[in-house]
Amino acid sequence: MSHSSLPEHLPDDEVVRRVRAGDHALFELLVRRHNQRLYRAARGILQSPQAAEDAVQEAHITAFTKLATFEFRAKYATWVTRIAVRQALSARRARQAATTSIAGHILEESMSDPAHSPERRAASAELGAIIEAALDELRPEFRAVFLLREVEGMSIAETAEVLDLVPATVKTRLHRAKEHLKALLERRSQDALPAVHAFDGPRCDRITHAVMTRVLQGAP
Repeated sequence: MSHSSLPEHLPDDEVVRRVRAGDHALFELLVRRHNQRLYRAARGILQSPQAAEDAVQEAHITAFTKLATFEFRAKYATWVTRIAVRQALSARRARQAATTSIAGHILEESMSDPAHSPERRAASAELGAIIEAALDELRPEFRAVFLLREVEGMSIAETAEVLDLVPATVKTRLHRAKEHLKALLERRSQDALPAVHAFDGPRCDRITHAVMTRVLQGAP
């Protein structure tokens, strides 16, 4: 099924039902629809963009293999994000056996929009670098909350559910993350926040192709 022919109008629950009924190719819609959120969740935990991509792929595959257990009580987006968070945490624990450095962060910015002038792109890149440096200094648990809550736009309740926290803890960690960022950003504009860990087309296509190849081959 080509990307352009995917029935974008279908809600997640209906897509899940059709995939469980045997239309495995339609799983691509769920992959593409939630790739960015899963990637941001994984990058809030993992240092490496490639490691985050790997975690997202494995999360999608795990979701596909466990789709029969999805009970529709929570949103599919929340359910699969929790899987991605657990996958990223597992990957981080594995990496900690080889290295103790997990605090690095790399900002992925997509500035291909021709409407942006060279001056605006330069300003956005400069602000992005400042945000990156600030995020680098956040503890992983604060960074994960900040990315999910402020960048991805998840609610306090959703963030708490995904990270297995109580809402009060999410609020506390978010407050501390903001205070730290505020000290470094001061009066800087927040316009560049949506570009933090931007999920460009090639990355989405790469992850989707890898996941769907495994799904359609029937070899998770």
